[in-house]
Amino acid sequence: MGPLQIGEYNQEMGYVAEEGPAGQIGYHSPYADRGGNAPQNQAPASADAGVAKTEEQAPPVEAAPAVNYELITDAGRLENGAKVFAANCLACHGAKGEGGIGPNFTDNYWIHGDGSFNPIVKVIQDGVPIKGMIAWKPVLKESDLLDVASYVYGLRGTNPPNQKEPQGIEYGE
Repeated sequence: MGPLQIGEYNQEMGYVAEEGPAGQIGYHSPYADRGGNAPQNQAPASADAGVAKTEEQAPPVEAAPAVNYELITDAGRLENGAKVFAANCLACHGAKGEGGIGPNFTDNYWIHGDGSFNPIVKVIQDGVPIKGMIAWKPVLKESDLLDVASYVYGLRGTNPPNQKEPQGIEYGE
């Protein structure tokens, strides 16, 4: 694939070149912000210059009020969380949460959030599309979502074999 083909592809897909914090050039879809959410009311960026135009950005959207979910401690619900995890999460996060394609849940390092319960729920609900994780809110019942979030919360410190190296920022002890 030559440079012209790459440019045509990027134009067709709506991707724009963007300089990162260290000066490296990467690509960013105009349809997703850094959190992996699709901005509302934003027109596709022009690929004429290959650089995102800041004047075309959508106005800030009011955030929905935060919901504080309670950690599930019921043994039956946690067992259900383990089943939901096995059915939906282990392909990326490992059978015991040790990580694989996705991050390790058994250490104190977190890429998204701080490892507390509500940020775990939010990541599962909204996904991280930019990293390939789908939003599970439209797929799972809320009770299953809270069960699996509680199960993931409980994986910290379990120390399974073959853990993926730490990623993100360390929180907790």
